[in-house]
Amino acid sequence: MPCGLLQSALLVAALASGPLPGAAVMASFALASTLGLWLAQGFWAGLRNADAGRRFAALSVRAAGALLAGSSGYALWHGMVAALCATT
Repeated sequence: MPCGLLQSALLVAALASGPLPGAAVMASFALASTLGLWLAQGFWAGLRNADAGRRFAALSVRAAGALLAGSSGYALWHGMVAALCATT
């Protein structure tokens, strides 16, 4: 997802009226990204140090894996359905 967000920021910067507004778009993206990553790091470090945080971390990794497997399965199913519909 971060790569997609970066590409969208580059597109908005490219559509700006000039180089300075484009640079302002990229600077605002960099500041917002830095703040978000900094806060997420502090939040995750606090959870990791707590006992309940360890369980939450394990569950969140498992949930992320389940979501990844589910979305991959959906993408495969959707691709197969589209291929079947294209041949009929």
